Amino acid sequence: MTQSDPRRQLVDTLTRWDGINLLNDDGKTWQQPGSAILNVWLTSMLKRTVVAAVPMPFDKWYSASGYETTQDGPTGSLNISVGAKILYEAVQGDKSPIPQAVDLFAGKPQQEVVLAALEDTWETLSKRYGNNVSNWKTPAMALTFRANNFFGVPQAAAEETRHQAEYQNRGTENDMIVFSPTTSDRPVLAWDVVAPGQSGFIAPDGTVDQHDEDQLKMYENFGRKSLWLTKQDVEAHKESQEVLHVQR
Repeated sequence: MTQSDPRRQLVDTLTRWDGINLLNDDGKTWQQPGSAILNVWLTSMLKRTVVAAVPMPFDKWYSASGYETTQDGPTGSLNISVGAKILYEAVQGDKSPIPQAVDLFAGKPQQEVVLAALEDTWETLSKRYGNNVSNWKTPAMALTFRANNFFGVPQAAAEETRHQAEYQNRGTENDMIVFSPTTSDRPVLAWDVVAPGQSGFIAPDGTVDQHDEDQLKMYENFGRKSLWLTKQDVEAHKESQEVLHVQR
């Protein structure tokens, strides 16, 4: 590509990018449009190759780029999409350990298809953000703590939904367990963080439990809290105790 080719801006931007997404001060946009560029480019590449080779209605299963959506923010962790895995092996050609029985490029040189997808990317993003890539403010992805569980069953009122401005691809709960730690005489050490909090109780008068969202900031800052596993630790750190008397 020549220096005057607008696609060159996209290539140069990706070349300079370290692959890390950082928020602007507005908390809503990225400092660098790398993810947006790759998302549109990969979507176009899949449409021109894998999706075109797979008959309907199964083609739609391979069209997703694997990047997050801006609709409401993802809840689970992201991963490489099925279509992207197939495309990667196709790009490897004879170097792929998987025999390529189907020419996903339909006889065209790979470079031609790559550049065509890059043209699609330029047309899409330049219409949206302008012709100067350095001025592009692409939307950052929020992590949504939904009111529905992973089965889609409501587990809280809709207004209980919470958002975190920065999506970290960590799911909504993180756990750490250390067996036979050298820094402690305990056989097991454990920590977790369960954002926004571990109690969704709301009293009849509207009072929210103190643990309703007390782990949200902890999660945002990669913090954690200890899990007390022994009777002695539980006694030392308990906030309250209630004894239930069961009538037999």
